[in-house]
Amino acid sequence: MDSTGTPFQMSTTVDVSKTYKRKSLDRYERIGNLLEQFLKGKLQHIHKFTDLPDGYFLIDEIIQLPEFKKEHCTYDEIIDVVHNDALLRFSVRGSKVRLKPPELNRDPDVILSKKLAWILRHGAENVGMKYEPGGYLYVDKILQLKPFQGVRLEDISRVVNSNDKKRYELSTNPENGRLRIRAYQGHTVTIEGLDISLIENPEDYPTVIHGTYFRNWDSIRREGLKRMQRTHIHFAPGEVGETGVISGMRSSAEIIIYIDLIKAINDGYKFYLSKNNVILCEGNKEGCLPTKYFRAAYQRNPRLKLSLTP
Repeated sequence: MDSTGTPFQMSTTVDVSKTYKRKSLDRYERIGNLLEQFLKGKLQHIHKFTDLPDGYFLIDEIIQLPEFKKEHCTYDEIIDVVHNDALLRFSVRGSKVRLKPPELNRDPDVILSKKLAWILRHGAENVGMKYEPGGYLYVDKILQLKPFQGVRLEDISRVVNSNDKKRYELSTNPENGRLRIRAYQGHTVTIEGLDISLIENPEDYPTVIHGTYFRNWDSIRREGLKRMQRTHIHFAPGEVGETGVISGMRSSAEIIIYIDLIKAINDGYKFYLSKNNVILCEGNKEGCLPTKYFRAAYQRNPRLKLSLTP
């Protein structure tokens, strides 16, 4: 269902070979639905929650509920669910989440951007579409979907061009002249031919950082960085706001971790650069970048060096 109450049309054809690609998406949907049920008071529980104003709840208290523990749900996954929710159901502020008041869902460009993020990164196969090589979807096909009824090409073009993190690319397929769109990164499904460049000279990137939150810090410095439900771990070539740095970490991140790119690449880890200057790494076979590749970590505000030892 979209923000206007229109349900997404689900494909009735099941391709077993694609089941693994939908695993992450199905998990996000389950967690999102659980979160909505909890915030609407529909999950019975005996837990006592911190009393917060404006309908907010602490995320680290929510994930202690049995339903969330059964999913092995993490703090980061709740954050990802909120930011990628095509239905715009939630608001997050720091470590707190609530149902988004309807009056905050009035900006049509924000609504359209969320819908695009959902279908381009996660949900195309759930509405009967197929990602073309590079992660492209054809705009004319997107505009035929019910959640995009009333959306015009100029609306999509405006959202793409005004996106502050330059997440999307709108272009013409040179082979057939059709207009297509894609997200540069952030996918939870496997994309064939994703347009990313292998970093061969780590000296070209003296600063590589990952942003996170205090809630995750103890587990990260014990276990390393994990890609979770995404296909890559995301890094930035500097702090957002520095020259040429527009994406790669959330502006609300409380901690920045500096990565020893030279050491990691020399040990066989592959790092890539996306079109919007985000550095990506799949990690090892467990999807992890171990802690031995951490150079340093800092609290952002106020600036304070943190111990890498658990």
